[in-house]
Amino acid sequence: MPSDFIYGMDASAVPSLEASGVKYRDEYGDEKDVFAILADNGINYIRVRVWNDPYNSETHKGYGGGNADVANAIAIGKRATANGMKLLVDFHYSDFWADPQKQNAPKAWKSFTLSQKESALYTFTKDTLNAMKAENIDVGMVQVGNETNNFHMCGETEAANTVALMKKGSQAVREVYPKAMVAVHFTNPEKGRYPSVAATLASYELDYDVFGTSYYPYWHGTLDNLSSTLSTVANRYGKKTMVMETSYLWTDQTFDIFGNTEPKDGDTFPHEISMQGQYDQVQDVIKTIGKNTTNGIGVCYWEGTWMGVNGGTGTWDQNQALWDRYGSGWATVAAKEYDKEVWQTEGSAVDNETFFDEKGVLLPSIEVFHHEKTEPSFVPEVTNGSFELGTEPWKMQCLTAGKTGFQTFSADEDQWADFIDGTHGLHVWDPDPIHVKIYQTIQNVPAGTYKFKISMMGPASGITVKPYVASSQSTVTGSAFFLDGYNNWDEKGCEITLTQTEDIVVGVDVDCFDENGWAWFDGASLQAIS
Repeated sequence: MPSDFIYGMDASAVPSLEASGVKYRDEYGDEKDVFAILADNGINYIRVRVWNDPYNSETHKGYGGGNADVANAIAIGKRATANGMKLLVDFHYSDFWADPQKQNAPKAWKSFTLSQKESALYTFTKDTLNAMKAENIDVGMVQVGNETNNFHMCGETEAANTVALMKKGSQAVREVYPKAMVAVHFTNPEKGRYPSVAATLASYELDYDVFGTSYYPYWHGTLDNLSSTLSTVANRYGKKTMVMETSYLWTDQTFDIFGNTEPKDGDTFPHEISMQGQYDQVQDVIKTIGKNTTNGIGVCYWEGTWMGVNGGTGTWDQNQALWDRYGSGWATVAAKEYDKEVWQTEGSAVDNETFFDEKGVLLPSIEVFHHEKTEPSFVPEVTNGSFELGTEPWKMQCLTAGKTGFQTFSADEDQWADFIDGTHGLHVWDPDPIHVKIYQTIQNVPAGTYKFKISMMGPASGITVKPYVASSQSTVTGSAFFLDGYNNWDEKGCEITLTQTEDIVVGVDVDCFDENGWAWFDGASLQAIS
């Protein structure tokens, strides 16, 4: 993939979710800033929608959908920049959702003439971007409109009028962030209209860089068609091309009681509904844009952080209270003054399309963004991490006085165990309480950041396990956790950053504080993050 390929994530609802009590955790289950998690896992752009005034004019209660006002966008932009990611600013030029079905002007602009809208849109865009610039936010791209099919935007329905507004938005971007790319955004690539749309933009001489599209595989046709129609635009008009929104289901469950995207008659699901299916589908889209599409510069996943509230345990009333108070659901009743179709406070419709489970733990499917990145030329490896070759080079250090180690320390087969890697695992057991470290040394590891992971299973009580990595400079230990019973494998780990080439030790601290303690280990690995 190109070194500057955009791996984006729309995270517009994060502040409202965090206010509702949502916690984000890395793959080891440790609580962490979600923007740090995304950056650590290959995301280099954060997309954020901007609504003008998503609040009820009388009660000033938020409309929901993250209450995505300018302040929300600035808060997200600061966190994205702090974690080394650029911001993709998505102006809807509306007070609430703007899409092919709804392109309403902001309340304050409702009675404006086109000329007045042009002036207001220019000022709003420029003021917002200046506020971001004052906070040193690294804006890499700005959308002037969201899914503006048929040239409907900000209450306008004629191409000439809409492009006139887009021009004002583009002008403001060029003045405040001259190095940022200006993007337009449409949807329904399956209808084959993009070359005509691009021709209209060219005829009105709109100044922009990126022709963007939504691509949801359930509704938007084949990837071959996506590549073909975007390539036609790129070849004819010299524009960059990008998928601004995509997503895929990893489960058909809902975790906040509110209904989710799910298969319907006529929908197309190219892969199974699973974490593997989510990975495969996103990988397909990335490869289509990055390798098969002319001037394809990136793919942005839509709201991969929009979890349900209450960790999947709340009642409807409990969830609704949080959606209503913090705007962490799709809409609140307060939005009814602006959108007549709203009739109740609603939750997340996409908590089955996130990259986090209902408890906020990162899903392994996030690896799709790592997979497409260029890996370091040398990647140190754990030796015999699957224990197919016996116990070497794994060693054991006993921390219990008078003991030498586990009575059983062997790389065994077990016909009843579903091993993570191969047909063997490291089996440990002792009749007495015992505390040991199981480890191996990896030599000549270059400077960089590394992630050690290992899978394990064991009894649901009487034992705790902590993964660890040690260098000459420091020892990093993962959180202590209990195992969850036979065949209930769990993968845990931790990260270490090296400032020089040196040997490191990777392993697990195993504390069996009950008699007859036991555990199995398998699938140990070391991954270079940077």
